[in-house]
Amino acid sequence: MENNNIVTCSSNNGGLPVGVRFDPTDYELLVNYLFNKVHGNPLPCATSIIDCDVYGEGRAWKRLFEESEEDTLYFFTRLKKKHGNGKRVDRVTEWGTWRSQNDKEIYGYNGDQKVKIGGKRSFSFIPKNGVQERRGKWVMHEYRLDDCLLDDQNNNSWRYVVCRIIKKSKRTWNARHDDD
Repeated sequence: MENNNIVTCSSNNGGLPVGVRFDPTDYELLVNYLFNKVHGNPLPCATSIIDCDVYGEGRAWKRLFEESEEDTLYFFTRLKKKHGNGKRVDRVTEWGTWRSQNDKEIYGYNGDQKVKIGGKRSFSFIPKNGVQERRGKWVMHEYRLDDCLLDDQNNNSWRYVVCRIIKKSKRTWNARHDDD
């Protein structure tokens, strides 16, 4: 999936000014981005989250990291069922598997009432045998909307998720602790 827009928006930090990082809360990702994407509404910042088949095109998201030199990127992607009518989702690429670590519910407020709006699932990338990649180098948080926010008319709306992929490296750790 070669797309010049992807390269452009990833290399200039999603159109944000120098020194500003796209770092939304879990709530903001669900309400302002994923909800709007699923319902066809405009996004607050159209270039901050990249459309990319994270589970199908194994090298596409890695290439975007190489081109941008960022350690965290956000992607809209579609889930794929393992079997036609089943509920299980296939998170395997030609280079490895995204293994689930934990799951967390995300809540918002409707007036004074606390309402579940979605979930956040954490994954780590496990490379296949023979792939030159360190285990634990990649961590992903997958955000999904709760059924109450999905479009009943659009049967595929459940398939969209936002993935925040983090490249774990010594440089990442050092950068976060330089100011200590």
